[in-house]
Amino acid sequence: MNAVGAPPRPDHREIDSAGMARATVVVDDSAIQLAKSGEVLPSIADGVTTAEHFGVELGAVLARQAPGRTSVEEVTLFNSVGVALQDLAYAALALALALALALAR
Repeated sequence: MNAVGAPPRPDHREIDSAGMARATVVVDDSAIQLAKSGEVLPSIADGVTTAEHFGVELGAVLARQAPGRTSVEEVTLFNSVGVALQDLAYAALALALALALALAR
C-alpha cells in the first residue's frame, strides 16, 4: 500500500492509527515523518506505534540494506511526505527504463 496524498502536516492523514500499527511501514525520510506526518504522529500519540516503527527508509530497502516485504501475509505501507529529490531520482530511473524498453521517446 502507498500513502502519498496527504501533505506533511500533523492534521492530515490517509491511514488511521490501527492501519499504521498493522503494517510494516517504509518511509521516505524518518526525521520528517517523526516531525510532520499526519499518519505517524497520531499513531504514536495513540500508543499503537513507536518511533522505531518508522525507522526503515525506502532508500535502504532499494539498496538492500533493509528488508522489504518478507511474506505474502505481511502488509507493507510506504508512507511518503514527498521528498522532491527522491521523486526526481525515481522518475529518472523510470524514464531510463521506459526508453530502454522503447516505451517512451
